[in-house]
Amino acid sequence: MNMIRKKNVYLLLCVVVVFIFLIYLSFTLLVQNKNSAVYTIETFKSDSVGWGYQILKNRKVIILQPYMPCVENEKSFPDERSARETGDFVITKIENNIAPSITKEELEKIVKTYNM
Repeated sequence: MNMIRKKNVYLLLCVVVVFIFLIYLSFTLLVQNKNSAVYTIETFKSDSVGWGYQILKNRKVIILQPYMPCVENEKSFPDERSARETGDFVITKIENNIAPSITKEELEKIVKTYNM
């Protein structure tokens, strides 16, 4: 009888430890999800001949870029691909805690066919 009681206590202790671990794990994942931002990019026609992009953080617009940065006279991106690649580059900077600005040289590497 004493042996059965020890087994039951041991089993109960194991169940309690597993339960506490699962509570800890679910709380940790919940806190991580609250702190991690989800960045997305959407491209759009910015005028009749060009493209722009916007960056969203958790579905809220944080950057609206209808024109190429560093370019005079508000010139839009020549195609959707270059707008998307520029936005992706900006997201990479944000995720690495780098200012989301674009230099003329960085833009030239992404957009090879525009006239400054």
